[in-house]
Amino acid sequence: MIGNLLASGMNRRSAYWIAIAILLCSTGFFAWRYLAVERQLVAASFIRHQIETTQQGYIDSAPDVRSLAVRLNFLHGYFEHEIQYVDHPVLRRSLERDYRLVVTNAVVALRNLTNDLGADPTVWIDAYGK
Repeated sequence: MIGNLLASGMNRRSAYWIAIAILLCSTGFFAWRYLAVERQLVAASFIRHQIETTQQGYIDSAPDVRSLAVRLNFLHGYFEHEIQYVDHPVLRRSLERDYRLVVTNAVVALRNLTNDLGADPTVWIDAYGK
């Protein structure tokens, strides 16, 4: 590329400045893309941590009906708010799958502990989580 510029009559100094400008622009672009992906990974990590905490701390251990319903209410709000920061489709589907699994497990645990209020988690949250 620089050889072509020099052959076309451009002096060496101008060719180097153009090459440096191209390198700086491409470096800036790749840094911006890296930070965008890193932001999504951090958001996904926080969401996954809350999902795992709900599963391990509230469902797998002997659950209390009220605390599990309150935690389910928190997880529902947290997930709905934070999932908007994850744009990568594979990462988003993975988080949504894990979220649905934990909500299903929480409803099954609540059904085993109390009267059956159905499969809708919002009914359980309204009955026990507020």
